[in-house]
Amino acid sequence: MMKRDLVDELYKIAYKRYREKYPNKDFASIPNFLDSLWFSIEGELNRNGYDAARKYVEKARLNRIKVNGKIGGIIMTEKAQKLFEKFLKEYCNSGYIYSGMMLYEPRHIREYRELEELGLIQKRNCEGFAYELTERERYKLITDNNLEELWKKKAGCFMVNGKFEEIEKVMKR
Repeated sequence: MMKRDLVDELYKIAYKRYREKYPNKDFASIPNFLDSLWFSIEGELNRNGYDAARKYVEKARLNRIKVNGKIGGIIMTEKAQKLFEKFLKEYCNSGYIYSGMMLYEPRHIREYRELEELGLIQKRNCEGFAYELTERERYKLITDNNLEELWKKKAGCFMVNGKFEEIEKVMKR
């Protein structure tokens, strides 16, 4: 059996679990939900093999990511969920400085890899070893949470010529 077939088989199990838990939810209307679900399963299969991936789709907690009332679902481990929420909070609180990056902590190596494979974080291009949210995730946070206004109130001193460099870069104005 090809790897894609294995992922498809596991995907059906995970999708069925989501369908049972949220019978009235239109998953296609949640941006990137179905793709993220498939790729998270593929990542688990690549990292830990079929048996671990099967256990992952059958037993992993079904997570809901909630940002300012907007919900998107991605299957991930509970530790990765907590780390991702930490990234979201850090970016909303201080993303205007160093794009809300967080220094690497060796105890989270599996969670970093998982979040990176899901396309939620990336290694930061700097001298130290650090991670940051992907530009796509930062864009969603800026627009969904009106971060420009929030940051103006609390950190206007970081503005250059009346603008935040981070917002200009992410929004490509």
